[in-house]
Amino acid sequence: MSSSYIIDKLQSSTTTEAPAHIFEFDKQIINLEFSPYLWSHDLICIAFIDKLRVAVIKFQEENDGQIEEVEYTKLQDFPCNSRVHSISWSPEANIRSAPKCILFACSMEDFKINVYNSKLTNSDQEILPSKVVCGHVNYVNDIAYNTTGEYLASASDDLTCRIWLVTNNYEEMRKFYLRSPGVAVKWHQNNSGQVMVGEKYGSVLFYNVTTGNAIMSLRSQASPLLSLDWSPSDSSYVSAMCGGNLVIWYIPNPSSPFYEQLVHPEGGFHVKFLPLSEQKLVSLGAPDNTLKLFSTTKRYPQTITTLKLAHGLTCHHHLPYICVGVDNLMYIWNIS
Repeated sequence: MSSSYIIDKLQSSTTTEAPAHIFEFDKQIINLEFSPYLWSHDLICIAFIDKLRVAVIKFQEENDGQIEEVEYTKLQDFPCNSRVHSISWSPEANIRSAPKCILFACSMEDFKINVYNSKLTNSDQEILPSKVVCGHVNYVNDIAYNTTGEYLASASDDLTCRIWLVTNNYEEMRKFYLRSPGVAVKWHQNNSGQVMVGEKYGSVLFYNVTTGNAIMSLRSQASPLLSLDWSPSDSSYVSAMCGGNLVIWYIPNPSSPFYEQLVHPEGGFHVKFLPLSEQKLVSLGAPDNTLKLFSTTKRYPQTITTLKLAHGLTCHHHLPYICVGVDNLMYIWNIS
């Protein structure tokens, strides 16, 4: 099947859906991330050019109709003096029971990783980073806490993936050398010592951080690889955005992709599994910052909308909501 035929089919399936909810801010959104954990799923971190904001977003579906559709509550702002590349929530973050704790990390444009920790005792107090993690000598494209909060992984343009031991003041525990820039890093949901790293030129590498040994690798013929995700509902599935191709591997059969299709003719930026299904994904790419919804059981994706400007893509932990920063607006779609 020719690429032009696929592109024509993708364009013919275009629909436009208005966001279910829109929130306006006084500055442009640079990045944003929902917490991926059940006990803190209503927390979101929104990065602006000069600050980070932690807020709570509650939806009517999970509050027995006690609120009108959606409720946004600011918890705390954190100053930052460098552009945010990536945000990762620690599993230690929790505001549902005492003692309350906000704990997350951001990779910054200055090659450093800032860790923010707040007990929420004074929402007006300026909270500086509790730890600045140094060591990378080029841009840190992605970071991720593992599911126990014991390790923080980082992938960088300096051709390394590093593992920082959180329990020992973020001491560098491992350094894995890469053949091309590290653009994405994710952890296995059930094996807290297994990490996955995506390289820009299409390789996906798996490591055991306890032993330091390589486990396996996957390879895409398309590049650049700019986004990578590990299904939270079934760790047998891995997805990547390689060039304009959506690539999905089924790890028990790693020799060739389980699914591969051109979906963004001018390149894809983000891809994420929807948290409750390994068969449904959402992506953002060019042209026109197109937001698309995929099901591996269907041949063609659904185009949700096109956007003039878009930064970040995040999914709610257990409700069918996806969120994108659009200039100084936060758009939330219900994709049920």
